[in-house]
Amino acid sequence: MLYPTRSVTAHLYGSDRHCLNPLPTRIETLHELDIEVLEALGIRGLVLDFDRDWDMAIDQPLLPPVKSWLLKAQAAGLQMFALVNEGDAAQRWSQSLNVPIIYTTNRALLWVFREAVTCMNLTAKQVVIISDRLPSIWLDAWLSGCAPVQLGSASQPTSPQG
Repeated sequence: MLYPTRSVTAHLYGSDRHCLNPLPTRIETLHELDIEVLEALGIRGLVLDFDRDWDMAIDQPLLPPVKSWLLKAQAAGLQMFALVNEGDAAQRWSQSLNVPIIYTTNRALLWVFREAVTCMNLTAKQVVIISDRLPSIWLDAWLSGCAPVQLGSASQPTSPQG
């Protein structure tokens, strides 16, 4: 399945600028990202930056669709790092899924991304950065050589209670 989005990602991967980009530049929920497409593109690592979602859901367990997607990605052999400013919610979720954390407070994201790529023992072109705060990380992701994907929400929208 190819996503019909054109972006900087196509340039990063040496594609013709008029070709369709196989990665989306924006997804609304994490489970919209097809793990098989990532594998087919040679993506072996993910840097997850969901601070906004983790802060909002500090007292809630990880939603089943998100946990399921993360476990499926791990089973497919994708390595992951979670970027965290601070907070116990991300710590709790990362421990339950065995996903290492990199704390980003007062650190330039470019160096954080490069550190994550090095720790995964991968090249930058094998790593996708998924963030809920793009475009603030777009330039750092691009400069580090990783493909950025903007995430609307790591979780499903909650239905109003009546």
